Amino acid sequence: MLPKPLQLLPILLLTTPTFGQATQQVTIETQPSVEVRLYQPITDIYLDEMPAQEAIELFSREAEIPIVANWEAIAAEGVDPQRPVSMDLQAVPAYVALELILLQMSPGGRAGDADLIYETTPWYVQIQTKAQANRQPVLRVVDVTDLLMTIPHFTDAPSLRLDEALQDDQGAVFEAEEDEQPELTKQERGENLAQTIRDTIEPTIWQANGGQYASIRYFNGRLIIRAPMYVQRQIQ
Repeated sequence: MLPKPLQLLPILLLTTPTFGQATQQVTIETQPSVEVRLYQPITDIYLDEMPAQEAIELFSREAEIPIVANWEAIAAEGVDPQRPVSMDLQAVPAYVALELILLQMSPGGRAGDADLIYETTPWYVQIQTKAQANRQPVLRVVDVTDLLMTIPHFTDAPSLRLDEALQDDQGAVFEAEEDEQPELTKQERGENLAQTIRDTIEPTIWQANGGQYASIRYFNGRLIIRAPMYVQRQIQ
């Protein structure tokens, strides 16, 4: 009787690199985020009466930061994109150069009154006027419980004055604090914090101060803030 034909079975061949064989390595290069690049120094930036729009484009190339700007809309707000700017800077953070360019573009030309601001995203920087940014409020809820914690006043500590201690049989005199102020409730402390923000950060923008673009309210250990991003950034 002849044997049955052998059944062919699938064979899985496992190959391993032999000794001395080079292995291929894959390297993934990642660029730092836009916010990180804004803090990296620019080696040299020299502008001599250069139109502002061209200066922004030069900055974008030197800092390797994409810039987004609607120049027609910016011009409609009263800012001239062709206004000449000048500067000679070396080894300064990128954001410093950008702020100086925007400051020179602004009609007022004074810090705090600049008509142009910039907003950062993970991918690009957007330049716009404050009026444009005000029309795009953002809602944020911030936990401020830690800021409202109060430290108790210990008013019954023993006196360390030797003359009084010798006159007392127990060797210590306990004194009460005079003119002690009534302690504020947590709600009152939260409302005071909200008012401090209204008084110190862009005061004219808040509805409670007669503005129309931003509001802030304290509720249950949190601040509920509706304001443009440049205002939110200052609060943070």
